[in-house]
Amino acid sequence: MANRIELDPSKIPCPEFAGDTYSFVRNALISDANMPDITTDALATQKLREQWQAENTALQALYQAQTQADQALAEQQAQEEEAARRAVAVEREQREAEVAKETEKKRTPLYSFHRGTGITSIPLHIHPHARKMIAARKYFTLWHLLPEASQEARERSRDTSETNRFQLVQRAKSAFLQALVPIGNYNQEYVQMFAEFYTNMDMHRELQQTNGDLVMALYHAEMRFAFYEAVERQKPFDLSVIAEDILEDCRKQIRSRAHTQALNGMSIV
Repeated sequence: MANRIELDPSKIPCPEFAGDTYSFVRNALISDANMPDITTDALATQKLREQWQAENTALQALYQAQTQADQALAEQQAQEEEAARRAVAVEREQREAEVAKETEKKRTPLYSFHRGTGITSIPLHIHPHARKMIAARKYFTLWHLLPEASQEARERSRDTSETNRFQLVQRAKSAFLQALVPIGNYNQEYVQMFAEFYTNMDMHRELQQTNGDLVMALYHAEMRFAFYEAVERQKPFDLSVIAEDILEDCRKQIRSRAHTQALNGMSIV
């Protein structure tokens, strides 16, 4: 900024106009015909002081105006920066809200279920191709509805690592339960149900039986898959209720697998 006053004029001391440095100036004032009132050295000194004081007072007024202008500019810049910060924050919040909205739209809704009401059998697993063609009302070969195709659909849908050893389930469950709220935004009813689901399996007497871990691993995989299928139909059930009929079916499957592998000279896995 041009002609800025860098030093506060009120801090500048008045020069010693009575000293030798200003003797020439004082004599000039006394000799000046345009200043007949200045006839002595003391009057000349007083005149110099009055002139300096008038100039300094004017400079102080300019400096004060400059300071006020600087403050006003700083306040304006601060307000503009705050407005920009708020605008950025509002825009960020709007983006986050849109992302959250889109995320929520993609989530499966948390349909209500009756506590204590489970299921007694695993619903029929229809082959994906048959399901797709039936929904589209188009022709497909009926092989896709045979037990062989249904079994294939079940095997493809389930994670085989979950059906082999229950220890894997026990190791992974804590991470699953801890992620339900912060990532899945599950409500407390669902969180409690899942927690009881794993607790009830951990405490079940089946784990004390021969191949009990295999039975419970299969039961876990069957029930979780059935639960999420039920959720897609908007008819979830209480997963924490141990379905003894389904558990018995899992025992039979494991026994059958053990028998077959024993005949083939293999160990059950």
